[in-house]
Amino acid sequence: MKLPINESNTQFLNCQKFKELGLKGVKLKIKDFETQQIKDKQKVVMSLEVNEKVHKLPLNQTNMKVLEDNFGIETDNMKGKEITLTLIPTRYNGQPTESLLICA
Repeated sequence: MKLPINESNTQFLNCQKFKELGLKGVKLKIKDFETQQIKDKQKVVMSLEVNEKVHKLPLNQTNMKVLEDNFGIETDNMKGKEITLTLIPTRYNGQPTESLLICA
């Protein structure tokens, strides 16, 4: 059974929010996974808990591979595990930017 998440207490985690919240090196607890329509694509979204708030992180292929390498392919086995996130330099449409990378 999936516990209902209070939407007012939930927000998407991006690089800017990561910096604002000072989450570098902070352990985040994996709460749940779901598939969500984001723009025109179906994305796997991971819910993370920190400071009694739930933050949703859409997963890219790199982060899904990190999770699989560390916890296996079953998302049920990942719930309750702790991870940290870090910022890495990347490029998007040829422009330099940053991305969140999972460190398990």
